[in-house]
Amino acid sequence: MYAAIIRAGDQTKTTHLHETLQAVEVFPLVRSVWKIEILDSFRTTTIFDPRAFNLWRVASRLSDRSLQYFDAVLSSSKRNESAINTLSTPAASPKRLKLFVSYSRRDVAWLERFQRMMSPLIRSERLDLWDDTKIQPGKWRDQIAKAMSEAHVALFLVSENFLASDFIMRHELPDLLRYADERAVTVLWILLDDCLWEDSALKEYQGENAGRAISAMTPSEQTQTIKKICVKVRDLLGGD
Repeated sequence: MYAAIIRAGDQTKTTHLHETLQAVEVFPLVRSVWKIEILDSFRTTTIFDPRAFNLWRVASRLSDRSLQYFDAVLSSSKRNESAINTLSTPAASPKRLKLFVSYSRRDVAWLERFQRMMSPLIRSERLDLWDDTKIQPGKWRDQIAKAMSEAHVALFLVSENFLASDFIMRHELPDLLRYADERAVTVLWILLDDCLWEDSALKEYQGENAGRAISAMTPSEQTQTIKKICVKVRDLLGGD
């Protein structure tokens, strides 16, 4: 009876079943039925009690062949339990690529075009794009410094306005290029309009369109150039 209850999923009776069978003078017919009932209950129960299983296995005086079968059942149960525990453990969140965009606020229209082009990557939560529009009330310089220190990729939108910005030239550009040397931050830059970029530290880095400013391109060419940069970012994510 207890074995039938266990098959139905009520594991509270496992101890009672063992104690009852231990207290009974077991004759061959009962022992045979016992073996069948226990084996069947362990085939169907969803909750496995290894301790009770071992007690029953010894008390039932099974043959060597049956013991081998029960050992296999026990090993299988342990493997399944391990697999269930693994599946129930929350997977670690994939690491997000952090992109810092350095630009002059006078060129915000170009920033917005990059933001739009990268929106599928941002929406997928694989890319964290940071620019000064993300600054919250408080110590703005500390927020910029933190974002730069966490960046994996630095994207510079280079123009007359960019080179004329004291903050960019004294802080953002040198700090990000230092991170590129110290911890392999990827440097990407695009020329927005003709300027003396050759007289800046960026002369050591290959620009996407250093020979022709994006402002001199047709609208279609501009879109293609912006996309090329965004594809490079996507490739760093390991995307298709």
